[in-house]
Amino acid sequence: GLQRHIKVLGIFARLNLRDGKSGYLNNLPLVLAYTRDALSRYELEPCIGAFASWFESEIVPLARQQHWFKEVAL
Repeated sequence: GLQRHIKVLGIFARLNLRDGKSGYLNNLPLVLAYTRDALSRYELEPCIGAFASWFESEIVPLARQQHWFKEVAL
């Protein structure tokens, strides 16, 4: 599931940036929440734990600066 969520984040970003379809940005907060939830389940796995730390420290702060961002509780 984690790989699928990350793929969807990329697809939605591409649809906005390349194709000008900004409607998909409305779905990014939920997919981002799904991604963070999936990452939290595997934090103790060495490889995924390192990725989760990077994602939280680098990607999430950038996402919070975007106009489409909102916190979503699962």
